[in-house]
Amino acid sequence: MPLKLVCGLQGIDDIRYTTGAPRTRVFSFYVQSTTARLLCHSRAGTRVSHAFEINGPENHLGEFLWRFSHAPESARGHDTSLQRVKGKKVAANARKALGLEEEADLFQVIVDTETFIFAQPFTSSHRWPVGRGTRCYHAYWVKEKKVVLLKDTWRKEEYGKEGDVYEILRSKQVRNIATVVCHGDVDDQNSLQFAEGTGGRKLRHYRIVLEEVGEQLNRFKSTWELLIATRSRKLRFSIETYLLETYSSSVKDHVEARALERIGTFQFLSHRLLKNGHRAHLVSDDIQSFLHVLVWVIIRHGPTALTKDERASRLKSFDPKDTITDAYTAKFDMFNCNLARNLYISTVPFAELVSELLLTLCCAITHEDSLDRPNMVTVKEERDAWEKMQTHDFMGNVMEESLKNLEWKQMNDGAAKYVDD
Repeated sequence: MPLKLVCGLQGIDDIRYTTGAPRTRVFSFYVQSTTARLLCHSRAGTRVSHAFEINGPENHLGEFLWRFSHAPESARGHDTSLQRVKGKKVAANARKALGLEEEADLFQVIVDTETFIFAQPFTSSHRWPVGRGTRCYHAYWVKEKKVVLLKDTWRKEEYGKEGDVYEILRSKQVRNIATVVCHGDVDDQNSLQFAEGTGGRKLRHYRIVLEEVGEQLNRFKSTWELLIATRSRKLRFSIETYLLETYSSSVKDHVEARALERIGTFQFLSHRLLKNGHRAHLVSDDIQSFLHVLVWVIIRHGPTALTKDERASRLKSFDPKDTITDAYTAKFDMFNCNLARNLYISTVPFAELVSELLLTLCCAITHEDSLDRPNMVTVKEERDAWEKMQTHDFMGNVMEESLKNLEWKQMNDGAAKYVDD
């Protein structure tokens, strides 16, 4: 069998074991002719031993297999901090609160001193073989008998804890910040992962529990309510907070991006970050992401006159299948001055608001693009729009003014139900 095919099959097995079960690492070995190599795969990467003779005097393979078979579960890579729920009464209460079937498997973990019960994650980013492997769960808080959000991830050790970032934001009286129930590193000898050749990446197993649980995006009862959610950041909390890594946020000024990989939901990254992912994250990038999410929700769930094919075509612009350059081009082409008109929004006040926001965004993007083109000149309208996008004030003021429309508040223009949904 060709070496590349063998390595590919080995990688598939590693991914299946790492992402499909609660594991901290996966051990394996690769045999080629009379030699072998030992492999240890974790979220930090794969460590590979030097090739050694299978029948050599040291008997490395035999010793490894003997040690592995006699090692405790935690040393073999099982996440022993996660246990199955044994009590029938507490399991029944958890299933009822979480809306689960009788046969659903339940697991429990202890974060700080509190016990939480959950089933399967509602996120899918953990399916990547390396990286933070974030899993988010609707969890039953045993002590308070309520449903909360539990986030299980592998944080970069050199960064502060996500819960500490929330505390800093709350101390600065930042509005609309999620409430941290508890958080902390998993207290286990195998909670630290490190692999040479990956830029010195060290990952620490970490869990945080948040009190707020977001609603599904297709449940807004009116576009006025959708705007309220957008203004209060609940929209972002519903769709992005579980995917964006708050612990990676910078609490100081950084000229360059400090994360090794891109941070944020790829489909909603700003044009500037798509063009150059090594730039520091700015307020204008957040505002663009908010508007990208809002446009996606309008296309996918909003009351519009879009046909099925038109909706599919516009949604495809958020999810190109090829390169980062293709993603940037697709976004740049879509977010032009005619975008608001091409959404065919059925509610007049909402259409006027979206038009004002998107026209400003399109002009700002044009000026932003000119900053990387020395010989490109922009007009005053585009420069002014770019200045507006540097703070949250512009978007906040426009939204506040629109929400004063009491007739709009009474309209019944909630999330649309399409035949193909």
